[in-house]
Amino acid sequence: MIHGKKTNASFLWTVAAFLMFAFTALFTACSGTDKGTRIINKKCTKCHSTKRIYAYKRSKAEWQDIIERMKRHGAEIDHEEIGFLVEYLSAKKK
Repeated sequence: MIHGKKTNASFLWTVAAFLMFAFTALFTACSGTDKGTRIINKKCTKCHSTKRIYAYKRSKAEWQDIIERMKRHGAEIDHEEIGFLVEYLSAKKK
């Protein structure tokens, strides 16, 4: 009988761990905390609203120019983040 209790406890812990993982993944997906959103919220919204950032559909070249200009104006953004945002924002629909 003790063996059965250990099996039930292991099963319950496994189910609990799975549910925690599933809820975390679901919350992350629904809360807009993808990498692009995180970078924008941390780096861009110090000066601009997200409404302004997403207002227009722009090409990769346009976003590259805009983000590099913002860096020259003091935006604290590194080369990797610039490349990621260029791809991310140019793929966004208005």
